[in-house]
Amino acid sequence: MIELTPLDKDEWMPRVRVQVIETADEARRVLDELVTAGIRSDIQSMDLIAQKPPGADWPEGYVVRLALGPSTILGWAHARRSQRRTAVLSWETARASWDHGYMREAIPRIVQWLLRRRGIIEIYAAVPIGDDKSEAVAKRGGFEPTEQGDPAKRTHLWLCKGAPETA
Repeated sequence: MIELTPLDKDEWMPRVRVQVIETADEARRVLDELVTAGIRSDIQSMDLIAQKPPGADWPEGYVVRLALGPSTILGWAHARRSQRRTAVLSWETARASWDHGYMREAIPRIVQWLLRRRGIIEIYAAVPIGDDKSEAVAKRGGFEPTEQGDPAKRTHLWLCKGAPETA
């Protein structure tokens, strides 16, 4: 797993470990953790885990494990490429971890990692309409609301734009 370090020099003692899954084996372990933590979301790429042989790479998207320590999972985030330089990001916090600001701490790291290290220039997120906490997470990650949404799913599409840094 890749560990994403804090962005802000003032964040000297981060509460959340942000770990990017790189193999199908890691994804299987994280899926087990998510189920144990009561997180039952529709991570689309997770359906592909069963089809992957042991030791396979995980190219379908970036699944991110959020944890306090080795055995405490707080939630997940999932970024999948929708086009060559565009990604869709989704996230969920375990119910026991609600109202602690963990996602507000983690999402900016994930967004910056996608923009700076993965060549993504646009990231979209479908945020539930009227969900102030999810909107706060999106704003902290640099997202802005667009005019688009899905009334049937009661979501509003948010967009974060950036240019990848060159080395």
